Amino acid sequence: MNPAPWQQVWQLAWGKGLILSIVLLWLFSLLALQKLSPFRQLAVTLILLAAIVIQTGIGIYPELIPGEMNLHRVASGGITQAFLLTGIAFIIPITLLYHSWAFWVFRGKIEK
Repeated sequence: MNPAPWQQVWQLAWGKGLILSIVLLWLFSLLALQKLSPFRQLAVTLILLAAIVIQTGIGIYPELIPGEMNLHRVASGGITQAFLLTGIAFIIPITLLYHSWAFWVFRGKIEK
C-alpha cells in the first residue's frame, strides 16, 4: 500500500499511460464480471495482474528501500540468481495454469 512506487511511475513520460491503463483494466474487469464469457474474464484479470506487477517493478527500481538499499547493493551472487530465475521460470507458468484451471472448474457456479 506504499504510494511511492505509484508516484515514481507517474513521473515517467509513459508511466501515466501505464497507471491509467491499470485503472481502465480494473473498471473493465468489473464490467467483464457481468457481461463477458468466463475465458475473457480470466484474460482481463491476468492482464490486470501483469500490469500491476510491471508497474510495481518499475516503481521500485533501482531503489528497493529509498535512501537505504538499492538493487545493486542487495543483489545475490550469479549462481543464486540463476537458480531463482530457473525456479521462477517453472513456477510462474504453473501458477497461472493452476489459477486458470481453478477458474475453469468453478465457472458458472455462482448465480447472478
